[in-house]
Amino acid sequence: MPKHLKIDIANPARRIAMELDGHSHQSPRRRLQDSRKTLFLAQNGWFVLRITNQRAEALCSICRSPDTLLTSLMGFLSTTAT
Repeated sequence: MPKHLKIDIANPARRIAMELDGHSHQSPRRRLQDSRKTLFLAQNGWFVLRITNQRAEALCSICRSPDTLLTSLMGFLSTTAT
């Protein structure tokens, strides 16, 4: 069990966590840490979305402001999260 958690982007009311994974998240040690974090959050009722930095950058090029990006992602999540 993790000693502490830092979620990149979270909506606590909806229990939605978004994790932005850069190149460092490809190492075996980091993947294990990420898996434990995702499992812990899921077991505690959170929906966890992991997105690569590359995908986030692509989304940012479509959405012209951080608010628009977050609104778009939250709209998507509200239709897919249980």
